[in-house]
This record gives sequence, structure tokens and C-alpha cells, in this order.
Amino acid sequence: MRPHGLLSMKVRAANVARPLVAAAAGLVQPLAPDFHFRRSTISARLRRFSSRIALTLAASLTISLACAAPAAPPADPIVARDQTIRIRLIDGRNGRPLSKEHLQVRVGRKPGRPQSLPTDSAGVALLHVAGSSDSIDVRTYNYLDCRPNFDAGVRPTYSVEVILKSGAVGQNSCGNATAQPAPGELVLFARTHHHWGR
Repeated sequence: MRPHGLLSMKVRAANVARPLVAAAAGLVQPLAPDFHFRRSTISARLRRFSSRIALTLAASLTISLACAAPAAPPADPIVARDQTIRIRLIDGRNGRPLSKEHLQVRVGRKPGRPQSLPTDSAGVALLHVAGSSDSIDVRTYNYLDCRPNFDAGVRPTYSVEVILKSGAVGQNSCGNATAQPAPGELVLFARTHHHWGR
């Protein structure tokens, strides 16, 4: 074959290959950004999926702990907050109210000086107690207490919870007077001193 024939064939082959190479380059070139886009999309989806799994596990753990923890008993609305107790002092012989008395009151068992609470014309003194108080101790000052053996050192105390829920009444050894306490009320009996003693 003549040399110029071989040259012509190489030129034609090059001319044929050039568009094929260009086409191949055109096919391959756009794949790079598309590949990176798909990879970033998959990574974002995996991160969102992982976040959802973490949130679900955290919520499940919180619910499990809440169910496992023992429920605190509901606070009694009567004794959970500060309250006022009415202390009513009446004559153990005739049931009349005893005014102008200064009741000596101790709340709880803490040491210290007692509170001095005056009684009004109805024989009533008001005592404010905290929700944590458990008992009170009341003593008369100007009148003689009618509770049995009171002077012998017997110092009865009264439950704050019982007083607030149903009321309480002390014993009466001075006469036949009786009283029905209301919820939140403590009724005590006393009388005046005799000039010859008790």
C-alpha cells in the first residue's frame, strides 16, 4: 500500500475517534457532580434517620423511667397547707364561754416559750399552724383546767390532723357541760378558781 494511502486511513480514523472521545467525555463529565450529589443526599438521610432513632430511644427511656418510679402519695389538702384552728374555752359547769383568758399554746414538741392567745367574748382564740405541724398542747392561765389529773402533770396533746378534719374536745371533770366541736375546732373546759382552792 502506498504511504499516502496509510496516511489517509490514519487521518480518517482520527477523525472518527475524535467525536467518540468527545462523546465519552461528555458522558463521563456530568457523572462526577451527580455522584457527589447522591452521596451527600444519602449522608443527610442517614443523619436524619440516626437522629430519629436517638430521639425515639430517649423518649422510650424517659417513659420507662417514669413508669418505674414510684408515684408519690397525694398530699392531703386539709393538712398540706397552713391552717387556722379555733380553740374554744367554755365553763365546764354551765357551758358559758370564758373570755379574757390567755391560753398557753405549744405547737409540736419543740422547746421554747409557748404562744399566749387571748380569748374573745365568745371564748375563742385563733391559732395559726403550718402544714407540717403534728400536734398542739394547750394550757389555761387565769382559769382552772377541767381535764382530769391535769394538775398532776398529765399534759394531753391534740392531733392537728384530727382537729382539722373532725374537731376535738377535751374531757370535763368540772360539771355536766358538753360541746360538739366543728371541723377545725378544739373545745376545752375550765372554770374559775375557788377562794378555798380547787
